[in-house]
Amino acid sequence: MPGRRKKSSSSKKNKATRRQNAAVDASPPDLNEVISQADLAMERSDVEQALQLYHYAVVTLRKTISASSNKATELMLARVLGKFGEAKVSAGDQDGGRSDFNDALLLLDSPGDPEVMTSIEEGDEALESEEWKEAKAGLCMYLGQLSSGNEALEYFTKAILNLRACVGILETREVKSSSEAAVVDDIGSDTIIGNSLMGARRQLCTAHCSVAELYLTDLCDEVDAESKCESYLKSALQL
Repeated sequence: MPGRRKKSSSSKKNKATRRQNAAVDASPPDLNEVISQADLAMERSDVEQALQLYHYAVVTLRKTISASSNKATELMLARVLGKFGEAKVSAGDQDGGRSDFNDALLLLDSPGDPEVMTSIEEGDEALESEEWKEAKAGLCMYLGQLSSGNEALEYFTKAILNLRACVGILETREVKSSSEAAVVDDIGSDTIIGNSLMGARRQLCTAHCSVAELYLTDLCDEVDAESKCESYLKSALQL
């Protein structure tokens, strides 16, 4: 009786390689990469793919928070919810987008929100506060655009308050960073803060213009509509 033929070493190696590849395929994708791919999908107007990718990111982040919550993950989820909501609005689902924006705002209004920090605080805590306030402002702008009349005014006003706080924090950081850069002859961090400050001022200008537009349209019958419109436009120009 002929003996059993032994499996070749090459066959064993091939099976081992297949198992390793299967393990790699089964591992969850990098979340930052998923979000980046979703952003790219939105840029090329592939809203359907973006919705799928954002949904995966939202579900994953919610699971992470339910297991072990921290402010960085909550901020990340709030930002992704904002993008998810924006994609839904682009797909014609305004109610779904509004729901995601509100969920994100509730998340940022949680006890972990560093709302108590002010522009006079320094270091990482001040920058963290600035990030949260900027995220809140963006969500309020979205909700204001989906609303009308006094409801829109309320959202835009909240956006302005948060963006003013952002500008205050960044202005303080810019002065401190400029002093430090002069000592060590390094303008890198100063440039980053300067760009962030410019972006915050631009957003604040947009928010003021949005309120001014309200007083030209939905709120044009208000007694002081004309003077308030002029006031908000003047504030926008001063930025």
